[in-house]
Amino acid sequence: MMFRIPCTREMIDSAIRKAEKLGKLNNSITGGVGNIAGYLGEESVASWLGSEIISDSFNHDQILKNTSVRHLIRDSKKEKTIEIKTKRRTVVPLPNYDASVAETSTHQHPDAYIFVSLQFDFSFPDRNEVLRYKNLRNIWVVGQKERESYFKIAKFYRMGDIDPSNRFRVKANMYNVAIKDLDSIEDL
Repeated sequence: MMFRIPCTREMIDSAIRKAEKLGKLNNSITGGVGNIAGYLGEESVASWLGSEIISDSFNHDQILKNTSVRHLIRDSKKEKTIEIKTKRRTVVPLPNYDASVAETSTHQHPDAYIFVSLQFDFSFPDRNEVLRYKNLRNIWVVGQKERESYFKIAKFYRMGDIDPSNRFRVKANMYNVAIKDLDSIEDL
């Protein structure tokens, strides 16, 4: 189910331009530091799926048109709206790791979420104790879930709670589903 997507300089440059233009979002878990990562997740999924990026939308990041290569293979008649959720990490994502949707993002109503992990060589806290990541190694698509299905099985955690399945301290109120409980992107 989980697989890597090749990263190009064009994807990185596009993500940097968009993040600089965006600035800091209200209710951002990372205070805007993760914007480049979020846009890189969007760029990578769009390149693989052939979806159209519309990341300035209030409800979703991309549209998977019924004329895309993936839809033609599945003979789908309906376009799908997609929200990409990206996490940064320094290890290969494991099945018990979380695919998260922040409570502040529940206003979004995509047809499906696609979850991406950016794997870096290392991370370090900057002088403001904000975690920074260096040397992108891999882009992992860890799975997808239709919105309704996601929230039916998601566990809600409050900021500061510790998820007992992986001992991660939650940084904001969020809904979590283990990667192993996601669906294959091929089923999108």
